[in-house]
Amino acid sequence: MESKKEISSPNADIPTKIKSQELIDDKRQQIIKGAVLVFKEKGYHKTTVRDIAKAAEISMGSLYDYINSKEDILFLFYKIFIFTYYQEVISKTSAISNPVDRLKVAYKTLLEVGFSLEDEILFGWTEAKNMKKSHLQEVTKLELDLIDYFKEILNDITSQFEVDIEDINITANFLIYSATFGILRRWALRPHHSKKELIDYLMNTQLQNILPH
Repeated sequence: MESKKEISSPNADIPTKIKSQELIDDKRQQIIKGAVLVFKEKGYHKTTVRDIAKAAEISMGSLYDYINSKEDILFLFYKIFIFTYYQEVISKTSAISNPVDRLKVAYKTLLEVGFSLEDEILFGWTEAKNMKKSHLQEVTKLELDLIDYFKEILNDITSQFEVDIEDINITANFLIYSATFGILRRWALRPHHSKKELIDYLMNTQLQNILPH
């Protein structure tokens, strides 16, 4: 099976009046960064588009060149967030031939990216309920791309090392979501430990029953 190395552009489904993709990407990142700050302070429903424009240091007129509504911003946040995860995992693992090493690096990358985006992860889990159904379906497709990549690695491990992984689909899902929940619960799990110590802890505990010994 040929490995999937790319997913669709995170800006593909939101109409814009601007033609330059580089400018679109830069401005939307700026808008999303400002939106997350306001969402954290006021919550999604109490935040206005004017609040977002002010936090992003962009005029209302310019903001509407890049998005059409507050719902668009929430959608773009999720798409870019998952895209960042996926691209980081791919860039750090695609050249690794040994699937065991590839799995270790892929899982560690999930944790490292996650710990660098703790606020975004917390926001994502609390505000997903406010996403339009069509947008949620699109985001779910992106999540499945990341899960499929982990499934490919696990399939390679079973083939090369004759390891019995009972349900590869469940295992791939477990790895993705154990990383997320580990980050969300890090202070409850290990309140006096550093991020590095918790990454090491999760690497050891979550992978020990999967990898060949």
